[in-house]
Order: sequence, then C-alpha cells, then structure tokens
Amino acid sequence: MDKIQYQLREIRLRPAYSWDCPDCGREIFIRGIVPEMSLEDEKNFRDEHGVELWEEGDFVLMPQEVTCPYCNAHFQCVHFSSDSDV
Repeated sequence: MDKIQYQLREIRLRPAYSWDCPDCGREIFIRGIVPEMSLEDEKNFRDEHGVELWEEGDFVLMPQEVTCPYCNAHFQCVHFSSDSDV
C-alpha cells in the first residue's frame, strides 16, 4: 500500500482576543494590536515592564472598543482579569 505524504504549508498566526457578544450570544475573535516601535522605544518598553532580551515575542495591545460584526452592538473593552463589573 502506498503511503500518502502530506506537505505541510506554513501559516502565520496573529495574536488575537476573543469575546462573547452579550446581545446576540456569538463568540467573536479580533486581532490584537501589535505596535510598531523603534529599537529604542522597544528597549525602553522592555525596561519599563521588566522584559528581558532573551524573552521572545511581541507586545500586544487589546483594542479599547469593539463592535459585534453580527448585530453591530458596540462595547468598551476591559481585560479579562479586571475587577470591573462589565
């Protein structure tokens, strides 16, 4: 029997956030914001937040507001670990 070989193609993953729309109940995914920074700004940001050079990855910001693409409801965003009553 011949074995079928699959060639896996590469795909780029982007940081994202998910949320559930309280109006229509759908699960929504939205891209995280990866800020473009100069090397100096990135160094200052790393120093400010205690991120070492050997720690790899991107800095990701969450959006301040989102709109449901299904029902057009608009919401202010808070981080999932926030103590807010949202």
